[in-house]
Amino acid sequence: MKHNRLIVSLAVLLASFTITSSAQAVINLNVMGRAIAEGSTGFGFGEYGLYLGDGQTQGHSVYNWRWDNMNMAINEANGNAQITGNMTRLYNDEIWGVTIDMSGLQWKDIHGNRSNRSSISMQDILNLKNNADGGTSYGFEWQNMSMSLTKPIGSTSVVPAEGWIGNAMANLGHVNVAELHYDSARGLTWESWYQNPSHGNQWYHFGDTKGDVDMNPIPEPATMMLLGLGLGAVGLRKKLRG
Repeated sequence: MKHNRLIVSLAVLLASFTITSSAQAVINLNVMGRAIAEGSTGFGFGEYGLYLGDGQTQGHSVYNWRWDNMNMAINEANGNAQITGNMTRLYNDEIWGVTIDMSGLQWKDIHGNRSNRSSISMQDILNLKNNADGGTSYGFEWQNMSMSLTKPIGSTSVVPAEGWIGNAMANLGHVNVAELHYDSARGLTWESWYQNPSHGNQWYHFGDTKGDVDMNPIPEPATMMLLGLGLGAVGLRKKLRG
């Protein structure tokens, strides 16, 4: 009877794993502002994590938010991605929330050719380092992006929380709005560009992010479920032998 109960429990666990793995097939990475990760400056707009300004004045603290540990979650099945977390405004140490959604995944090879991708895996990302040609033109890009900000209670900032979309700048070589590339000097890097068309005449209409990416993935729910399934199987085997 006890063995039967164990078998039923493992069957339920297996079913849960099947559902979870299909619904939670997500790659989790960490993104940190490049100036924070490198411990130095000089990387341009967005080097602390998020720059929102006029695209002219770069270094003033009022234009910059610090990214220490932002989570990037990439859906393996469709390539859509989301960056979420809290960030610190350098101007006054306010803690803001940010959510960035991306869709329209493309692959860019070392020759600059792009092709649409309908899926992505952690191995694809690891392969960036193994196959890169020593430059920054090899990796994944997203065609569409939106960003929303959450201001702290009591904030008097005029920076809009909504209305931010991706900003492709083909004249600067950025055909798409977000890029996950391998750089021979820094490893895996992240860059993205934003605009707020409804505030185009304001000082805060342009945005930029430059970040370094931690390639050590956070364990996914499906991975933890699989571990539990394995431990359960070991326990059942011991019980049956006993």
